[in-house]
Amino acid sequence: MPQINSIIPSWADEVQNTQYENELLDATEALRQQLIQLYCKEGSFSSEKVVKKSQELDKYIVKIQKMGKDKKYSI
Repeated sequence: MPQINSIIPSWADEVQNTQYENELLDATEALRQQLIQLYCKEGSFSSEKVVKKSQELDKYIVKIQKMGKDKKYSI
């Protein structure tokens, strides 16, 4: 039977995870703003630059979604 201490994350781990989540959310928002600005500059969703930025943002969104599934409550 596993010990309770090995199952429950320590307070420090929770703080570190929260900091990571906040940094990930901030980075995602920054990328979203960059995508909006790039679209306005390029004028097309099919612009190669816009598509690449959108794909980059997609990776961050997937990370956030996976974090939500790993937690009891999603972000």
